[in-house]
Amino acid sequence: MTGGLNTARRGYTTTLLPDGRVLVVGGFNRDGALRSAELYDPGKGTWSITGSLNDPRGAHTATLLANRQVLVAGGFVPLRYIGTAEIYDPKTETWRLTGNLPAPWERFAETATLLKTGKVLLAGGNDETVSSNSAILYDPATETWRSTGSLRIRRDGHTATLLDDGKVLVAGGTILMRAGSMNAELYDPDTETWSLTGRLITERDFHTATRLPNGKVLIAGGSTIRPRLMTPSAELMTRPPAAGASPNP
Repeated sequence: MTGGLNTARRGYTTTLLPDGRVLVVGGFNRDGALRSAELYDPGKGTWSITGSLNDPRGAHTATLLANRQVLVAGGFVPLRYIGTAEIYDPKTETWRLTGNLPAPWERFAETATLLKTGKVLLAGGNDETVSSNSAILYDPATETWRSTGSLRIRRDGHTATLLDDGKVLVAGGTILMRAGSMNAELYDPDTETWSLTGRLITERDFHTATRLPNGKVLIAGGSTIRPRLMTPSAELMTRPPAAGASPNP
């Protein structure tokens, strides 16, 4: 065991900062969505309160930018989606608002990926009724969002992994309220387009995906639909297969 959080929370984000500390942001407790954020010091094993968000939120995304600041985007509070985004500065431990998201009601169970260009890709999501195929880009230079190419398949609860060649692999997820997709696709930041790629061996959503030092991607856990069970299985993507796989989820 190590030191406990100052505030009990779930649905929050954790971000490893360049100085080795861990930033925990927002989430929910019994009173609703939280504005608070905390820092974990691994040297001391202790947590400390840091600057609070401008807007309470949970189930949002958090991305460490190239300038070592943290972009937090979207999320929701009970009965309301959050259309704002904020930037945390670890040096001053303060937050400031940045550009608003387009279509914030689609940004639940989406993914956020830092591209090699320094921009941030938000892909997919859900409005609690249907999965989304929209994707948007955040430009830190202008602090604005804009639409980019749409996913080939609507999905939420998927994973997004930056590959060595700069493309983004999106895998699995929930499609049109049907859990456990085997479908995957690639985003090309040069053309801002998506293409279908090789399928997973096992259908899954709300799993994890991690790029390994050898360039392979480890996909593990999640849940399936036939039957609706948690799965202990894991699989490796050894290389991005050729585009043009079957579009059927």
